[in-house]
Amino acid sequence: MRKLNNIILILVISIIGIINVKAALPDTITNVTKIDGTGVILNGYDSLPIKKSGSLAIFCTNFKNETYPNGSCTKITDTTNENYWNNNIKAGVAAIISKVGAVDVTATSSPANYYYGELAINEFLCAKGIKTEYTCVSDNRNTEEILGDHYSWYTAAVDAFDAYKAATISLSTSTLTFNLQGNNYVSNSITVTKSFDDGYNVVSNIGEVIQDGNKFKVSIPASSITSATTNVTVTVSISKNVNLAHNYFCGTGEQTVTPNEVATKKLSTSINAAGTIQQTKLTIIKLDE
Repeated sequence: MRKLNNIILILVISIIGIINVKAALPDTITNVTKIDGTGVILNGYDSLPIKKSGSLAIFCTNFKNETYPNGSCTKITDTTNENYWNNNIKAGVAAIISKVGAVDVTATSSPANYYYGELAINEFLCAKGIKTEYTCVSDNRNTEEILGDHYSWYTAAVDAFDAYKAATISLSTSTLTFNLQGNNYVSNSITVTKSFDDGYNVVSNIGEVIQDGNKFKVSIPASSITSATTNVTVTVSISKNVNLAHNYFCGTGEQTVTPNEVATKKLSTSINAAGTIQQTKLTIIKLDE
């Protein structure tokens, strides 16, 4: 049984390693081709045969361009490039890719999830003003009519776009002041302001942290204070993982693409507050009877 458990553990570790590797998108996508086939019609603009790199599906992010990607595509990291996506856009496209799931790149015509994934991505990019000369539809249909049952893919992208924020945190004060209350030294209450709706973590080098919503204080048993001066430091932190997609330039005209894969990025930051407990002692000297 122990041997079996060890084998299972090794397999779990191996799987985690594979997941971590997949979470880091490459700088270059090679052998980008399209599957010959009838495809489908996307908004009446282009025939849409599936694009792929090996077993990975590729979405065109300016699909009205007549030139399909062919060969090698390089991740766009230059923020001055007009095709560069900020993190809000990356988060939005990643939300759609997560909805799309796996795409059958062996099909001779585009699978439905590939078609609607392409369509949702371009509707989202159009709504956010990205490369509108390529992505916006010209007819009178609205996005919900175009996507039908897949409209939730588009709204998931908009929600991810609106929700993305860099990790920031601030405190109402960075100074801890302590007063003796009964058998404990209790600090002032400090208010935490942060960019995430998620919770926050507080760690103190001594005593107990008491959290109440967006406020916290530190309580330290007086019996544990043995020095005249005791330094107290707390670290307040926030952390969350987000999925991001990336835009790649294929070097042919204005063609850009994104693979059907996302990268996981950890957003985190921390801030400190500190204070000192001064232990006061009363000394009585007997002078006479």
